Amino acid sequence: MLNYALKAMVELVLKGQGSPWYPTPIPALEAHLGLLFQPIAGVPAKRCWGIQKNLAYALQYLEFTARILNDLRLSSVLEIQTFKSFIVHGCSVIEAVFFYVLVKSGTHTRAEWASETKSASHVTIGGKPYRVEVEYFTKLPKPVLAEMTFDAMCKRVEDKHLIKLSNDFYKNLPYLRGLRNRIHLHPVESYEESDYNRFERKDFELMKKILKALLTSELFPKCQKSLSLEFLDLDK
Repeated sequence: MLNYALKAMVELVLKGQGSPWYPTPIPALEAHLGLLFQPIAGVPAKRCWGIQKNLAYALQYLEFTARILNDLRLSSVLEIQTFKSFIVHGCSVIEAVFFYVLVKSGTHTRAEWASETKSASHVTIGGKPYRVEVEYFTKLPKPVLAEMTFDAMCKRVEDKHLIKLSNDFYKNLPYLRGLRNRIHLHPVESYEESDYNRFERKDFELMKKILKALLTSELFPKCQKSLSLEFLDLDK
């Protein structure tokens, strides 16, 4: 049982009025995350601690975002943008957990070669101009972790059965990934494709459901009773 005193959940208040609202303390979140995140090959202590810190900050921000939606009467645009923010940050939490699980299981993509130089030349073949590019790679002393997209991480975790989660969990990941990619504002062709027409409350509720399933899964076998993830419950 943790000894951190968790503040009572109160509504957001204006500055100078009443007691301030406190989310779940960072140490309590770190203690929960520490059930999974420990230094391993590929994720040394300093990096592990940094990831754990970032996750705790993100979870505290998600709790704050959920509180905004619960306590404030927002315009439809602000409400939708808040849904978006919750989903973007929620997917980042999933991505970080998946990264660690992949590294720990030895299934994260690794690179054995590193690009050193590139060269290009132009030739004409049959009257048609071509650009020829040559890239030189050097052999690394030992394989290193390579970049993996969120999409690739999700597929590998599911294909390798690295986390025992329901079929619904994995079935909903592609949809949430698509919403997360809308962090980029310019790839739209019309107003109909704008964020206002893409995010809904049901997406916010789905993100909460997915996060709750992951953060209370077998990855965290001794979930501290004093840690409240109530903000991830549906209709809260």
